[in-house]
Amino acid sequence: MALKPDEVKLTATVISNTKSNVIKVTEDKLVIALNHYILKIKKSKDWVGAIATFLSILTTLLTSDFHDAIGISKAHWEVVFGIALIVSICYVGYTIFNRIKSNVKTEDIVATIKGEDSANTKARTHQE
Repeated sequence: MALKPDEVKLTATVISNTKSNVIKVTEDKLVIALNHYILKIKKSKDWVGAIATFLSILTTLLTSDFHDAIGISKAHWEVVFGIALIVSICYVGYTIFNRIKSNVKTEDIVATIKGEDSANTKARTHQE
C-alpha cells in the first residue's frame, strides 16, 4: 500500500540553545585586563626553563673534571658551579611556587573584563 502525498506528514523539532551575553568594553580596559593575565600565564610557564637550567648545571657538576683555566683554580670552578646549582634550585622553587599560585581560569578573565571581581564570579558559579 503506497502513501499518497497528502497523507505524508513530516514533523521536525528545532531546539535552540543560543542564549548569549554581550560584553561591551573599551579597548584600553580590554588591553589592560588581557596584559595582566598574559603576564600571569607567562610566569606560570617559567618552571620549564628553570628545571632545564638546573639539570644542565647538575649534569656539568656530576660529569665534569674541572681544571685550572683562565687563571682560576680547579677548586674555584667547582665552587662557582656549586653556587650556580644552589641558585638554580632556588629559582626552580620560585617558579614552581608561581605555577601553583597563578591558577588562571577563563572565567576569571571574563569576570575581569566584565568589571566583576573573581570572588563574585566564584560565588555566582557555585549558585548555578
